[in-house]
Amino acid sequence: IEAATKTAWATDKGMTIAIGVVTALREARILLPSISTIERASSAGRARARKQAAYALIADLSAEQVHALDQVFDDAGGMSQLASLKTIPVAPRPDHIRQILDRLRQVRKIGISP
Repeated sequence: IEAATKTAWATDKGMTIAIGVVTALREARILLPSISTIERASSAGRARARKQAAYALIADLSAEQVHALDQVFDDAGGMSQLASLKTIPVAPRPDHIRQILDRLRQVRKIGISP
């Protein structure tokens, strides 16, 4: 999982993370487990890296800025407000681009440096 976390810090691609796990196991001269075990370790590492990235993004913010971020979205659709902020639509549709730009403007108002 630690090898997956290290690899996932730089990418979110599942195959690249799995290769990082296999490489780490081979370097440690550990017999490779089943593909499903490698996949589960890769998924767990990716989740850990995402959590670390989220914490790294807010680590230097003041309490007031974190509170302002929490207030950014009134209707988060069942997600925490910070989770909805980091959930960015990926399809290249005009509505999605508009949503991303609106979120960016809201975050800029809080005074978070680029």
